[in-house]
Amino acid sequence: MEPFKNNISSELVSCFADHLEKHLASFNRNQFESAIVDELDRLELKERAQLIADQLHSVLPTDHKTRHRILLDMLHPLEDADNGMQSDGQGIRGWGMMPLCAVVGQHGLETFDESMDVLKQMTSRFSSELDVRYFLLADQERALEIMTGWIDDPNRHVRRLVSEGTRPRLPWAMQLPRLISDPSPVLPLLEKLRDDKEEYVRRSVANHLNDISKDHPDLVGDLTQSTIYFTLKSTTENFQPRCSSGQPCPLRPRQQSICSVATPSAPLQHASITRASKPCHCVLMVRIMDTKPLISISDNEENKDGC
Repeated sequence: MEPFKNNISSELVSCFADHLEKHLASFNRNQFESAIVDELDRLELKERAQLIADQLHSVLPTDHKTRHRILLDMLHPLEDADNGMQSDGQGIRGWGMMPLCAVVGQHGLETFDESMDVLKQMTSRFSSELDVRYFLLADQERALEIMTGWIDDPNRHVRRLVSEGTRPRLPWAMQLPRLISDPSPVLPLLEKLRDDKEEYVRRSVANHLNDISKDHPDLVGDLTQSTIYFTLKSTTENFQPRCSSGQPCPLRPRQQSICSVATPSAPLQHASITRASKPCHCVLMVRIMDTKPLISISDNEENKDGC
């Protein structure tokens, strides 16, 4: 099997060079490629992306307006990552977006609003979820105000970015300490996205709430009980949840209470327990018949039954 890090390869570097040649009159292709390709073998995926981002930063114009125009001109015209992950002669997309987004995130704070708009356009070719976090860390209120305007965007990747980009404990990404401490600023955004027509977006909301539940389990439990997420009559008398190992795993009190809210029109469609981390957080994944949301709830008590 091809190593995962090879999603960022010498072929991708050559593709970057092809597009830079179209926009930079004094571009030195050989110097750009050799500075990257000679180092690739010893680097992992994120390190490769950072190396390309550093080289892009060094060859792009320092004027932000010109830089942003070139970066946007390099994008693949097809605005849906699901239709292809390979960068080609038409433009950059898929894994090639990691270094492009990094250039904007790491060097775009001086033109805050304009850079956020560039990340919004970039996310439809892969995801800007790692790099929008530079702006949230620099000025959370300003970044959230901008992202609030993206909630009704017709592109599902942009709507997902509102949730995924603000996840406090997003894997692979910088944590967001203020939102770990106090997630209340993002709750109105998640509330608006929870019934999104795309499961791709709803799943991000579920993962976001699971992040929050690691630090604020009671808050997430109260949210699920007080909203449409769990307007159900659960027939849980004979329901036996199981861990990812396949072994029976009793529900925690908070999880059991979530499964006991009342209306016969919406029976429990699916529930399972998965192991989230050590010490073990038992996570209840519940999908309700005839309702869109998918939600996950963790209990911070260590599972004494060996989950």
